[in-house]
Amino acid sequence: EEHLEGWDGVDAHLWSEEQPEEDNEEVEIVDILTYKLPLMLTAIGIIVFVELTAVMQRRGRDLALALANGRPLDPKVRVQIAKESQWMSLRPLATGVGIFMMYLVVKEAIDVFDKCFWNWECWADLDCNLRILTPAVAECTIDVAVPAALVAAILAVLLLGALWSCTRAGAAAFLLALGVSGLLAVTLMSEYVLLLWLLAAMGGAIFWFAVLPTLDPATVPSWAEDLGSLSASTDPATGELRDGDAAQPRPDPL
Repeated sequence: EEHLEGWDGVDAHLWSEEQPEEDNEEVEIVDILTYKLPLMLTAIGIIVFVELTAVMQRRGRDLALALANGRPLDPKVRVQIAKESQWMSLRPLATGVGIFMMYLVVKEAIDVFDKCFWNWECWADLDCNLRILTPAVAECTIDVAVPAALVAAILAVLLLGALWSCTRAGAAAFLLALGVSGLLAVTLMSEYVLLLWLLAAMGGAIFWFAVLPTLDPATVPSWAEDLGSLSASTDPATGELRDGDAAQPRPDPL
């Protein structure tokens, strides 16, 4: 209700023209990272814990597969792979929770003038909804939600790239390149540059992580790795448990 006080008879576009001068202040990356620092550190901690666990398991599996050298895996190794695959099926969800928490922190850091709000009374009133709430939601989406999602995604990509750099150097380098170029696009403060980066990043990520794994392994360069898949499957011909990452070129695990 505090957002509606004094707004009777005021159009949204007139209100937006009367924004205080402080609205022109820019929020720096440092401000975002240090805003609600405990929550940001918690989000980063969740991502680091989950992904670092995946890194260690992936390195162990790479070593076991390298030592097997194409021979059937030891039963203990097969059991371990099955357990890892079962637990790591929750990896996308857990990492996603960390990234979402990071997004919430970034969103609040950017929304210093409380552009994002919701009022059920205004929503139920057609006139208030059309004149105030709907334009406010649109402004929140454009000025806060979308930029916050982009910044959170860039930070997450940089973090993932750093964590996987010792095990999946090719994929990590790709992610780090995306993150650094994304930070550059954000600092340039140009909507067109940011849009071009977003399109290029989405296209590149889809090609790298969705298209390349489906190609013939013989045609995929050795540096075109995935991001440490820990899935496993059963060979329909032999019933042998096999690594779901088998089609991907592997670096020397040592």
